[in-house]
Amino acid sequence: MSAPLNPMLGQSIATVPAPSKPVVLQNITLPILISATWSDQELHSYGSVFGVTKNVGSENKWLYTHGGLKWQRFYSEDAVAFSKNVLRLFPKGRLRQDFGTPPVRLEVRDNMLGTCEKYTFRYENEWPIARTEYKKLYLDANTKTMSFDKVVQEGKVTYQSADGAAVFSIKFDEDTELTGYMAMNLFVSPDEANDMDLMVKLRKLDANGKVVYFPAWHAPTTYEVASGWWRLSWRELDPNKSRPFQPIPTFGTPQKVNPGDIVEAKFSIYPSSTLFHKGETLQVFIAGSNQYGVVNARFAYEFLNMGKHSIYTGGNYDSYLLVPVVPQSRLGRLCVLVHMHLLAACGQRMAR
Repeated sequence: MSAPLNPMLGQSIATVPAPSKPVVLQNITLPILISATWSDQELHSYGSVFGVTKNVGSENKWLYTHGGLKWQRFYSEDAVAFSKNVLRLFPKGRLRQDFGTPPVRLEVRDNMLGTCEKYTFRYENEWPIARTEYKKLYLDANTKTMSFDKVVQEGKVTYQSADGAAVFSIKFDEDTELTGYMAMNLFVSPDEANDMDLMVKLRKLDANGKVVYFPAWHAPTTYEVASGWWRLSWRELDPNKSRPFQPIPTFGTPQKVNPGDIVEAKFSIYPSSTLFHKGETLQVFIAGSNQYGVVNARFAYEFLNMGKHSIYTGGNYDSYLLVPVVPQSRLGRLCVLVHMHLLAACGQRMAR
């Protein structure tokens, strides 16, 4: 789906050849600190969070997450202090247990007050969070909603692949934190082609129905909760690497389809962390193109869509979004309450 880079737009072309042998991250045993942002999903978020934290062989790993502008936050007072705290342990031979807090600094996005970020943070022992409860939100094409209950009646929604979309929503009846990886399972058909591109955006709507836009790495207040994109012909998954919340393709032989064929496709939604208060809404926006409000000139997409796309739900077509619901421990709630008090005036140093 990526188009050739254009140097005239400031896009860079790699001048260093690819390594002749695969990079084995398990061979890395040095202490490592990863700064990962939820606002960089087009570029580095996935590799930072998954590629490093899951696969690096080091026993001494730290993860500092945030949802702000990446360079601005990377050099913030809090991030620098976190980095210095890690560096003071080495080369003194001290271990991660001597750090003073658990190794994962988790930032949970909440809202925007003007251009000021409203968020909470706490510390976790691991990533993904071990107590995560993965739940299926079933799509209903007849009502354009999502539910934790299976949908009995079959339905179908069709949109123009060039500029249309299918939208599904759920309003939460209690505070709900979604932190971690998500996965999309869709039954779809390209009605007039042998392949199709799928682009998914997850949005947060406040209690008044207004979309909450978070910072993006390249522009403030322009980014949704999370995103994912995939090409149908690459739907074959690697059974050894995939997990229910993180489908990983084989990238083997493309599997084309006949126009109108109904095909099941599973693909990843990039990791994120967002709190939905009671009365707020999670919206799933499924389209055939990159319909972002702000065009990023550093990269471009090349689509092969043609005609209409259809999504099937209910009955034999269990289309759903798998979401990571994190129940809050007593300690986690205490950290949230204390930090929320500090953020009341939205003039905090932590969200520069």
